[in-house]
Amino acid sequence: MIIDEMHISKEDKRKIRNGERSEFAELLEYLRGKCDKTVIVVSSSSVSDYSSGKDMTNDQLTGVIQSSGYKFVTLDKVMRNTSNITNSVTAHSINSYYPDSGKIPQSIADGHSSTVTGHKPTAVIYNISDVGNYSVLGQCVRRYLDDNPHILNTRLAILCEREISVRKLQPEISSLFPDMKCYDAGIEKFDYKNTPEYRDNADNSDENAVIRWLEEGGTLLTHADIFRGCEAESVIVVCSGMGFYRPRSPLTRGVANLCLIIGERLIKRDRIKNNFNIINF
Repeated sequence: MIIDEMHISKEDKRKIRNGERSEFAELLEYLRGKCDKTVIVVSSSSVSDYSSGKDMTNDQLTGVIQSSGYKFVTLDKVMRNTSNITNSVTAHSINSYYPDSGKIPQSIADGHSSTVTGHKPTAVIYNISDVGNYSVLGQCVRRYLDDNPHILNTRLAILCEREISVRKLQPEISSLFPDMKCYDAGIEKFDYKNTPEYRDNADNSDENAVIRWLEEGGTLLTHADIFRGCEAESVIVVCSGMGFYRPRSPLTRGVANLCLIIGERLIKRDRIKNNFNIINF
């Protein structure tokens, strides 16, 4: 059996950190008893993207895996992203963008990127007073396109992070992308705890839109949490602030081109400019 993107829950990570019995360990042992051979790839966002300071360590995770009868392997290469994108989202880089508190504990080592350099990512930083102003967010997207028109000829995903509504952003950018497909699964937005807020009107819940995007290319507008485990040649991530949750996961969805549209909250401009071209909006 091969399982990709296996998630480790926050509660399981707490138990592993405290040396308690976890459902993750029980599942590993169950599969080992039922299958001749099992290959499991743990979701990187479960082990590398949280900045709560309460995550399990690499040694704790390794211990649980090995005690369940599995061989632990850490892959040291990043095959998806160009090196400019990879270097902008390492734990060291992300930690440098934050204030002194809220650092990401490194549960697994950062991978080394391919030798392809690629375009330097862009960060469009808007005023914190404009958080929730979708007209401003739409103008930020337009500003990025003005400087990077080449991405219109690529397969592009525009990802709304937590607290950002796909439905409300859509009319602000639809004129920029005539072929844009939109999919929100009937979710207005995910809150900062990653809880989906559903609405009665599910206009943008047509899965055929995603299928058409996969087959035809163009532009897809969706939630970052729905796009987990996916990739696109170009990615625009729209968020209110980097916050204290898995900041690397949505950014690594971009293969060759990456734009981060972000409120100035919790961002050190003098540090982030080391890895991003900065547009102050």
